[in-house]
Amino acid sequence: ARQNKARRSRSLPQSNQRGVAEMGRLSYQHENGESRSIMFPLNNVADKRYPPQQDDMVSFFIGVEKLSNRQEAFNVTVVESAASHSDQQQQQQSQQSQQSQQSPTVRGLVRDLRDTFGFIERADTRARIFFHFSELLGGDPQVGDSVEFIVREQQDGRNCACRVGGLPDGTVKIEETAERVGTVEVGLDSTRKGEESQTGRLKCVMNGRNEILEFNDRDFDGNFTVLPGDRVYFRCQGRGGYRKAVGVSLFELVESDNREKGIVTSLKDGSHFGFIRCCSRDDLRVFFHYNEWLEAKGRPNNGDEVDFEYVESHSQNQRRAIRIKLLAPGTVEEVSEEFSHGVVQSAPRLGRGATSSRASITSASFNDSREREMEPGTIRINRKAGEDDGSVDLINYFERDCADTRTVPHPGDEVIFRVCQNKCNSQVTAVKVSIIRAAEMQQELGIVVALKSNFGFIETSDHREQLYFKLKSDEFTVMDEVSFIVCHRSGRTFAEDIQVLSKGTVDTEITLDGMLEGAVVKPITDESPDRYAGLIEIPTSSLETLVGSKTESCSTELQPYQDTIISLASEALAAGQSMTVPFTTLSLADIRATPQKGEQVFFSLSVRKSDGRTLRAVELSQKKSVMRGRVDSLKDEFGFISLEDSSQTGNEKLFFHLSEVINQDGDLTLEIGDSVEFTAMFNSRRNKWQANNVHKVSDQRPDRLSRKLESSVLQGPRVSVRREPRKPDGTTGFNLPLIERAQGEYYDLPGPVESSESCDTKE
Repeated sequence: ARQNKARRSRSLPQSNQRGVAEMGRLSYQHENGESRSIMFPLNNVADKRYPPQQDDMVSFFIGVEKLSNRQEAFNVTVVESAASHSDQQQQQQSQQSQQSQQSPTVRGLVRDLRDTFGFIERADTRARIFFHFSELLGGDPQVGDSVEFIVREQQDGRNCACRVGGLPDGTVKIEETAERVGTVEVGLDSTRKGEESQTGRLKCVMNGRNEILEFNDRDFDGNFTVLPGDRVYFRCQGRGGYRKAVGVSLFELVESDNREKGIVTSLKDGSHFGFIRCCSRDDLRVFFHYNEWLEAKGRPNNGDEVDFEYVESHSQNQRRAIRIKLLAPGTVEEVSEEFSHGVVQSAPRLGRGATSSRASITSASFNDSREREMEPGTIRINRKAGEDDGSVDLINYFERDCADTRTVPHPGDEVIFRVCQNKCNSQVTAVKVSIIRAAEMQQELGIVVALKSNFGFIETSDHREQLYFKLKSDEFTVMDEVSFIVCHRSGRTFAEDIQVLSKGTVDTEITLDGMLEGAVVKPITDESPDRYAGLIEIPTSSLETLVGSKTESCSTELQPYQDTIISLASEALAAGQSMTVPFTTLSLADIRATPQKGEQVFFSLSVRKSDGRTLRAVELSQKKSVMRGRVDSLKDEFGFISLEDSSQTGNEKLFFHLSEVINQDGDLTLEIGDSVEFTAMFNSRRNKWQANNVHKVSDQRPDRLSRKLESSVLQGPRVSVRREPRKPDGTTGFNLPLIERAQGEYYDLPGPVESSESCDTKE
């Protein structure tokens, strides 16, 4: 129960006709400042001889009544009767009236009125002071009225105006000069508006000398950012020897090197912000708020050409557009009136560093793309009859330039568009792109290389890229051969309508006999399709082995491909150069182990059947050296190994999973401290090294040590340990310090000696 003291009783408990006690009610102030009420029966009064009366001050506990499970007041005790409390109230009111009479009156002007309160500008200082309508002595005040009041401190420490009374018009005079022009020295930041009152300063010439006047955000006519150097209109207002600038409005913007031109690309419905695409840097989008719109009429619309200035936001790590001015149509971009025809060559997609990486993509982030990360698609222009000069014209387009962004054209679609020229960088793009005839969706082949909880990846049959797809059920497994349709949306390329095929359907390459050795010069990446595959450098020694391995025993099917590879290797040797061949995820013998740059690998070569010259490394395995270490820690299904030599991995400890422990002599048990041997593998998905093929090293002593131990003769009596040494708290060890003693000297140990048996002191 919680005790509450000095609370007021609002109603008393009474008995009804059946003799059942009715509930009384208490009103009290909660810890959070709220006014609350609670019921209490007569049985819960502490002293029933003196029950509480109306408006008595009481103390009570709050508890829960078990039958009704309702909160009630218990142990209600009268602290102060209503009569004595009313006398105290009257005394406090009289003291307040005396203080009011003693407090000096202050004059000012009403500057702001709200529903139930307002603000007065004091005549003695430049500050504004709050007042509530309950403090008005009569009449309804208007903005600009002269008033007098007294200043009283509130509970929160701030001052407020009390006993506000009206004065004749013109009693409080504040001198104002005619409108002038000045230069801002300290500006106002619109991003800080509302956080704290800001004070700016401007410089002007008055009476033949330079003057510095202050102004705040309430004196400025606008919500946009004011920067040093801006020229403004203002009026000088004098009051009690203090002068300030009021009615400040923008006259001329200061020239800045950060001004850019752009186009409003997206406005959030129901909000007051949007984004501007910078035309000099097409990959830059800048956030802006409507407060920075300098046009007196209207609001920004999508497609408006604007001139703006960008700054770094103080609260967020982003650029903001400020002081935005509307430009005439055609100032930034010029769009042709006639439509052109063409065929889509490639669709827009996310740029390098923004593709569907396995480590970052999720179903939620799949539909989220940023314009600054987009790479344009291309359209081949169909020339009219008589205009064909033999050249092929390609024009870029973005997803935002489509007439309907829900239906982005696919490669092969025939489209119409208008040509748009950017006057800032002279680039030409296609806009208002519309499909007039869609190409038939062709099915492609590939192999599933990775599966997650609700999505996966397919490597295309030409090993050009990996495509994301949504996983709706457990119908796929890794290394399944599938057919699919390539789709484009939000700048991403993904697979849909996936069908599982029988094994051997995706057979586009033929593998040659023999293994080669090389070094990885570029690992597999997910940056962009043209950089997906890794590269292996074949040294000249391996090329010489390859050229010398030509035999007549090669099969008839492989002979043409074998001759092509030997011809390419001979050309490289003649030029004194090495060869590089690509490899992909499907090239790996162990799909979990991705070789990194500089690692030595073994591989075979495969040739694409369609052209007979495109090579790719397959059956790739890393040239690993066996490492040694000791088990440092073990968890449920994994552990860590401390390395004897960490020069290869750069880490003192390596992670391993218990599934990597090799069964040796039927023993899979590992304990902390066991010596183990393993191979190190770099996990590209986790971006960390880990231990594979872990097996325990035998802990048996060498034969020479075992024979020496068996032949040794133990001197002295044979003893057995009956009790391990322990402290009184059960832990091992001794508290007594070690004492160095001479032979034949003895010391008495503290405490009783348990054993009374005699012992040989000479021993």
